[in-house]
Amino acid sequence: MEQKAGYKAQHFSQPLESINSSEQALASALMKITKSCFDLLPVIRSHVFVGNIPHIPVLRDEEKEVICELSGNKDLTEALMMAILKKLKVEQMTLDNNCLQALSRVYIAICRQQGDLERARLLSYNILKEDFPDSSKLLLLILSVWQNIFSTQGPVNKAMQAVAKQRAKGDVLNCLSAYLNWEKNPPLDISSLVSSFLIAMQQSPKVGFRKSNEYGMDFNGDMWELIYAIDLLCSQQPWSWTHNSFIRTEVWPVMDKWMKRRRGQANIPNIPDATVAGVMRLIGYLGQQGLKKESLVAVRNMAAVMNQFLQQAFQEGVPWPVQLSAVYAVYDLAPSNPKGALETLHVWKTSVTEPIPPEASNCIKELETFCERLNSEVKNL
Repeated sequence: MEQKAGYKAQHFSQPLESINSSEQALASALMKITKSCFDLLPVIRSHVFVGNIPHIPVLRDEEKEVICELSGNKDLTEALMMAILKKLKVEQMTLDNNCLQALSRVYIAICRQQGDLERARLLSYNILKEDFPDSSKLLLLILSVWQNIFSTQGPVNKAMQAVAKQRAKGDVLNCLSAYLNWEKNPPLDISSLVSSFLIAMQQSPKVGFRKSNEYGMDFNGDMWELIYAIDLLCSQQPWSWTHNSFIRTEVWPVMDKWMKRRRGQANIPNIPDATVAGVMRLIGYLGQQGLKKESLVAVRNMAAVMNQFLQQAFQEGVPWPVQLSAVYAVYDLAPSNPKGALETLHVWKTSVTEPIPPEASNCIKELETFCERLNSEVKNL
């Protein structure tokens, strides 16, 4: 999304003939990918049946042709990848499943060609997180293009495998098991993984903060891996489990212990500032899940706790990175009570002496605009 401005500037700097030619090539590539596409599961199933999982990408001839034709044009290849992502995001519930498969395969094949494992993993994560149709089958077809997507043993990869295993059935489950060697190394169940990742947030020496121009203070990659992994795993569980069995019994106690330790209870185990800041961001992410599942009361109660914490944070000398995490959590939970969130952020903004980072300022401005529009709509009723 951040590339829109750059894309426009590129258009203005190119001759009109070049622009038209590029757009025609892009439209032609998309047409070739999606026209007369078909299900490649029988091909994969036959490979698995004979015990011969191929190491070369499983692609249709038309898909190979598109990738080959664009391989010498970096700008056009990037434009195709962005167009595929947009199409998947906007039309995921309306596109034919075979079409979804073809677009995903081409995107992953280009990632493989470029050696860009992170973009390939991100698409795989979003397919599971956003609950694409036949997501476990889609993941299998992605793996048939590039098995290295699960080559590392980080939290997100473990979470994706657990979610895929829970969803997969029949031939898809059998093929995924063969590709990912689940007979020898099966994924842990979701509840066990969630608890282990929360413990890692508290105990791992690798998690911590890093400076960020936009956010003021951000987390390092190890902390974000844990947050994203937990967020994905919880998105597959009923909201009642996420709220009652995880947030209430495991997440809130971490924050409570940190606060009690700060207030002088020496018998409470020490919890690092980075851990409680990560927990706050996690609360914001999980609260958004609750909003999607229409559990407004529970999320509003979560927001009330975060609002109260942030309003008192400066007076109580809460470390600056923890305050910033609370700001972003309050913003994430704001849809449950926009006016309460905005009031909290205003109180915090007027009390602090540190320079407020750009992203925090953007959160406040967006919420101000939303509340103004909300008030205007109420007056016009």
